[in-house]
Amino acid sequence: MLKMNDNKVKNILSNDKLIEVVASSLTIVYGITSLVSKKDFNNKSGEIVNLSNDKLNEGIFIKKRGNKYTVVVYVSISKDVKKEEVESQIVTQVTYDLHKKFKINSKDITVTPNSVVK
Repeated sequence: MLKMNDNKVKNILSNDKLIEVVASSLTIVYGITSLVSKKDFNNKSGEIVNLSNDKLNEGIFIKKRGNKYTVVVYVSISKDVKKEEVESQIVTQVTYDLHKKFKINSKDITVTPNSVVK
C-alpha cells in the first residue's frame, strides 16, 4: 500500500478547497448581496438565485495552468454601493486569502469579478 507523506498531501489543492476559500472571502466584502450562477447572471430575466454551499462551483470558477490561478466570480451587488469599489475589494480579498491560506504567490492569482447591481 502506497502512503503519501504529509508534505505531498498538503501540496494537493482541490478545486473544492479553493472554491470554499473564495466563497468565504466574498462574505467579507461589503456590498455583495449574493453569489449567483453564471447561467442566471447571463439570463436577462432579472432574477438572481442565491447559491448554497453544494452549488458554489456554479458561481465561482477556478482554472489552474502551471502555477497560475484564474478565479472568476459571479456576484450580485447592492445598488447602494459603488460597483467598482466592491469589485476592487473582491480582487484584493480573494487574492489575499488564497495567498494566506495556500501560500500561492499573489502575482500568480488573477481574479475577475462579474457583477450585477440589484
